Amino acid sequence: MKIQKLIPLLLAAACLTACAEIPPVRDTVPEEQQKTVAPPENGWTAEELMSVSYIEDIQLEYPLTLRSLGAGVSLTDIMYSGEEENDRAYFLEDASDSNAVLLGTIYAQVKFGKDISQLTADDPMTEIIFYNEHYSLNGIKDDSSADDVIKAFGEPDLITENGDIQKIYSYNDSESGEEFMTVVLNNDKVFRIEVEL
Repeated sequence: MKIQKLIPLLLAAACLTACAEIPPVRDTVPEEQQKTVAPPENGWTAEELMSVSYIEDIQLEYPLTLRSLGAGVSLTDIMYSGEEENDRAYFLEDASDSNAVLLGTIYAQVKFGKDISQLTADDPMTEIIFYNEHYSLNGIKDDSSADDVIKAFGEPDLITENGDIQKIYSYNDSESGEEFMTVVLNNDKVFRIEVEL
């Protein structure tokens, strides 16, 4: 009889523990209310850039984690593996769409400092690559012009040309001096943005 009374309590405790791990649903920010700022005089940091960045109208945070993106975003299986043990990239996708990889509702590509089997919702991402129409970084989106990139991010620290149609604008972190963001342009339109976090 005592065991029968104990079972509901154990189930309730298990539910509360499991529910605590589920990321909250994040409120979206309508496009007209999304923050943009003038480029910082001394250059950007990843933290400053994330404060004016959005995926699917969800404002990003620093450090960027799966939990900070909320329950609407999930991680796919591995999509890229480099030579280093933890050099693996994953897609962020619509958590409600089990066919996201096939249908193209991918938000970004991300890397962590560890394998997916060891990840928790609170592990910080080490790199994020934005592409498609699902993002905005200080107002810059896919197909924004090269002039708009300079207005939003400032003059790049380095411009590299790759053939006749591709340019890469590189920006250094204002604190470390290390390169932390590259904007890849095809025919003077944004193709993708890579940010080291």
